[in-house]
Amino acid sequence: MLLNPVLVLSQLSARYIVCTIYFAPSSSRVTLKQIQLKTYSPENVAALRQIRHHLEAKVAECRQELAQAREQLAMYKALGPQFEQIATTYAELTADIGNQRWGMQTLQPAV
Repeated sequence: MLLNPVLVLSQLSARYIVCTIYFAPSSSRVTLKQIQLKTYSPENVAALRQIRHHLEAKVAECRQELAQAREQLAMYKALGPQFEQIATTYAELTADIGNQRWGMQTLQPAV
């Protein structure tokens, strides 16, 4: 029994398309790696690793500072609304003291 040549050709074309679609991501990854290999020298990779290490250290430091700030904020919130009033009064008093010091310094004769 002979197969229809058009049917055989269609089946082969369909298999080719399926294989092309299946291997296209792998092919593009290989191409990307080849481009990266040609673009980045070993010296560049070492420099980029140092930069990455530095940035990761800074991110860890910032996360730690953020955690400390959140802890302090939680402590201030736990103190309640009276603390906010006391803090506002303290800020006003320190501003007044600063203004009075400035006034006294400007009124004193230059030595």
